[in-house]
Parts: sequence; structure tokens; C-alpha cells
Amino acid sequence: MNFNDFVESFLQAKITCPACTRQKLLQYIRRLQKGGHHFGELDIHSLSVGDCAQVISACWSTPAARNEARRILHNMFTYAEHVGWMSKNPLDGVECEAVPVQLCEPLSLAQVGNLLRVVSWPQYRCCAPAVGLMLWAGIRSYEVRRLRWHDIHFDSDVIVLGENVSKTGIARRVTLQPILLEWLRRTRYLYLLNGKIVPRAWIRLWKEIRNQAAFHSCSPDSLRYTFAAYHIRKFGNFVQLQHESGLSSSVVQKIGLRAAHIPSAEADIFWGELPTLLLLSREGGFKVN
Repeated sequence: MNFNDFVESFLQAKITCPACTRQKLLQYIRRLQKGGHHFGELDIHSLSVGDCAQVISACWSTPAARNEARRILHNMFTYAEHVGWMSKNPLDGVECEAVPVQLCEPLSLAQVGNLLRVVSWPQYRCCAPAVGLMLWAGIRSYEVRRLRWHDIHFDSDVIVLGENVSKTGIARRVTLQPILLEWLRRTRYLYLLNGKIVPRAWIRLWKEIRNQAAFHSCSPDSLRYTFAAYHIRKFGNFVQLQHESGLSSSVVQKIGLRAAHIPSAEADIFWGELPTLLLLSREGGFKVN
């Protein structure tokens, strides 16, 4: 069985790839078939580590994209092993590449206040719960798109990100901090129990919000790094942060260095005084119900 035939069988079997949508899976498969020269005609049983490493390198130019291609192919070939089409997974011998992480500076309290002001505008209020989850729970913008209201356990003050939600495919639990709980109670005005937290036009709206809040030059996940920095400054628990955020230990250490410049009084406000943050908005924020 060659790779093209295997792909057809794999797609017909409707095997799910952790933290990967079917659309994304198809995009990576098409890139392999189009840019991998004669890779699609190779017998999958005889594929070597070198064959896989070469085609991944030829089709993707960045370490992050190559790592993602490796992960998707590894998942596909694990299925091939399971049904007996391959004796071993050649991707086991292809190492993940180190991806340099470019960290944004944590947002200041004034910037946080400005962000809350923007999401208080009528056209962006539907995004307020998602923004709060990124800011005070460190959830990735990619992950918040998959999160549903039933994943937030208000009775036990925890947010559960399952394997199908987490970007890495590894489930984790995040503490629902009191300030986030208060924010969600103010902003989750009407929702279905099993409905998604983000609106349908989330990608466009989140981009517009970042532009309006004047930190569009930062990463879409800048709120996640802001969460991590203020978490370290307030709680000083690197291990808890790593477990709840899914960040690597090296990234947590780097964020810790930047967190040292945050005054402790500001960290206290970030985690404990929502009214103060709202007052930082010159044009007002959500009204207390």
C-alpha cells in the first residue's frame, strides 16, 4: 500500500487527530502529496526515518510547521501500526525541533483596563468571557475557540481542557480564580449549556479588539503571557503555573524574569480588584449588576 492509498483509507476510517481539525489534517496531507515529490507513491511499509525527515523538510520551512507535520504524520502512522500496515512508526526516529519562543512584554494594568473597556463596547461584548479566560486563566486563543460552557465547573472552581480542546492534545485543569469567576458572572449573559464560549466571528472580532486596544503588534496569545507573568508575581508557584498553562519549564523561567519587574501591588490588583481595573478605563466598563 502506497502513501496515497493509505491516506484514502485513513480518511475513510474517520480517525481523529488530537488537537487537529479535519480541515487542518487535509491541508497538511495535500502539502505532502503536492510538495513531497514522489512520496505519495512510496510503500508505507518500507518508509524510513530519512524518507519522512526529508519530505517534512522539503514541504515546510519553519520549525513549528515541521513539528506539526511530524505530529500529524506520527498519529497517522500509529493507526497504520495498529491495523498491521506498518511494523514500526518511522516518525519515532524524527526528532522535534527547538522552536524559539518570542515573548511579549506583559500588559500593564492600564493596558488591561483599556482591553476591558474595548470588550465592553456593544459589538464586542459577546467576546468578553473568552477574553477573560485568556487573561485570567492563560488559555490560548486557539483553545478558547474549542472550549464550551460545560467545561467550566463553577461548583468546583476549575476549568477542564480536554484532549480535544488543548492545543498539545494533553488534557489539563486550570484554577478558576475569584476575579475570573466575577468577570464571567458579569459577562455570560445568555448561553446554551453545551454551547461554545466564543461567537461565530471570533477570529475577526479578536483581531479587531486587539487593534482597538492598541496591542495588535503583540502575539495573539499575549494575554496568556500576561497571565503567566502576573501569576508568578502573585503566587510564585512555577510548578503550578507550568501544569495549568502547559508552558515548558524554560518558557516559565523566562517569563519569571520579566515578572520580577511587576510591582507586587499591581499583581494584587490584577488578581483581586476587578472594579479598579474597570476604573482604569476612561470611558467606563461593565456596570455592576
